[in-house]
Amino acid sequence: MKKSVFFMFSAAFLAFLYVMIPFSSASIVLPPFNEGYNLGDELSAKTSIQEGSAFEGYFKLYLECDNYTNNFFSLPITLKSDAQKSIDVPPITLTKTGRCSVHALVENQNSEKVEEQTGSIFIISDFIDVSITSNKDTYKPGEKMIIEGTAVGYNKKEIDGEALISIDNSYHVKISRGKFSFNEELYKKTKSGNQTIEVMVDDGKGNFGEMKKKITVLAIPTSIEIFLNKTVFDPGEKIEARAALLDQAGDAIESEIIVTLYDSWGAEIKRESTDGAFEYVGEKDDTPGNWWIYAYSNNLKTRKFIEINEVKSIDIKIDGSILNVTNTGNVGYNGPLSLKFNGEGEQESKTLNINLGVGKSQIFTLSGNCNYSVKADSNVFNRELSAVLTGGSIGVDKNENPWRSIAAIAFIVLIIVAAGILEFRRERNIKIKEITVNASKI
Repeated sequence: MKKSVFFMFSAAFLAFLYVMIPFSSASIVLPPFNEGYNLGDELSAKTSIQEGSAFEGYFKLYLECDNYTNNFFSLPITLKSDAQKSIDVPPITLTKTGRCSVHALVENQNSEKVEEQTGSIFIISDFIDVSITSNKDTYKPGEKMIIEGTAVGYNKKEIDGEALISIDNSYHVKISRGKFSFNEELYKKTKSGNQTIEVMVDDGKGNFGEMKKKITVLAIPTSIEIFLNKTVFDPGEKIEARAALLDQAGDAIESEIIVTLYDSWGAEIKRESTDGAFEYVGEKDDTPGNWWIYAYSNNLKTRKFIEINEVKSIDIKIDGSILNVTNTGNVGYNGPLSLKFNGEGEQESKTLNINLGVGKSQIFTLSGNCNYSVKADSNVFNRELSAVLTGGSIGVDKNENPWRSIAAIAFIVLIIVAAGILEFRRERNIKIKEITVNASKI
């Protein structure tokens, strides 16, 4: 008896639920979707709905992605019992990337969900797969470069668009049906060494791809440059130079370089075979004027001029009663030298005419009768010296080099002997002519 009451109650409850809650046997069929799409692609979602009983309500489609949802289609629908309805959904253009699916929803007139269906998951991407090949891997500057490439979207379709190729410059090439090509001469001043070809592809719809390829550009010796610590020097200063063999881009190439320094007369002063570094510690008597540094390597040469200043200078020393005047400059010195003697109550001035070649000296003997301070003054020298002199009045006598006198006498004797020999030969020739003439008369 109790079981019968329970079953009767359960049947009545189920009948109540059947009356109070709408029940539908509607089914939604979504089309198959591709695994991948690119931005700008059109998504088609032609759908069919079947309802077991007469129905009025709404049909909606949503594009549901990782970080956004788009209700891209909504349509009021009326279905007869057991009727199937095909719905042509206008295609939509994909504008955002993400991991997405299409969600279909049927609602009654009270916006209550009757049926829903979710399609397969697919990817919307902005990726373009780019591949490139080149005719070779090593180039000389100015050599022809041929690059061929392909561009395929994430959707596996060949694209149309533009490729930007960068190596020594930037070049724009068209992409048609997923293919592009480039045929240009490499810029003549392209940097040597490992370089990267960069290819960036754009289809104008927001999709992008890139590819890089390494190539080697050879270094071609193009010029030599000389770098100096300065260009104007005093005699005795250090001249520092660095010669560099440069390639087509102006970058240094490691190489042996012959560097030679010449003076203003063209005489070779110093030569070195070096990696480029060169220095010369000058002498005080270096010839003034335009010197030059010459650099040679790989059949290339250059030179750069420098200036050695003219310096007039003398030095004066007194040793006892000996006055020594030396030309310490790099040009001949010709001028007066004024000597002022200040002693015990005595003052006197003497003027010497100095004429000295480079590095030469003149010696004078000083005389007097006490200790003196001697002030020497010229246009390049001014100094006060002390001297202990003996003798009578103050005097300055030039000390001639005896060898110079001997050389002068020998030179005069040589001239006389040569003149005598010439006269002897002349007289002899005259006598020979007279004998010849008299013999012819006989």
